[in-house]
Amino acid sequence: MLEQKIKALVPSGVPTVIGDLPSTASNIVAIRLFDGGANDAYFGTDTVFHPVVKFVARHESYETMRSWINSIKEKFQHYHDDYFMSVHMVGYPMYLGRGELKLHEMQVTFRIEVKE
Repeated sequence: MLEQKIKALVPSGVPTVIGDLPSTASNIVAIRLFDGGANDAYFGTDTVFHPVVKFVARHESYETMRSWINSIKEKFQHYHDDYFMSVHMVGYPMYLGRGELKLHEMQVTFRIEVKE
């Protein structure tokens, strides 16, 4: 459910998949969710969850991949609404080089606070 909400916020035109990058040579962005810590009480009835989300982009064109990562960074950095209390980038987008399929790979990581 959380992954679907994150995927819905990705800018249009950026192809995404939830989980790992596919084993085929496709130009895509993977949304990977990691546990970021225990839930904290929030006003007695709700809880706040602190997951970490990584976007890993893979593309044959460095420029297109970088454009995808920049559009994701612009959308998510400091984003908030009723569900996502805060979203903060961790570090800076990192170029990972070429993967096994010889496509460029880059990632950007965010720590988010989600009210459940």
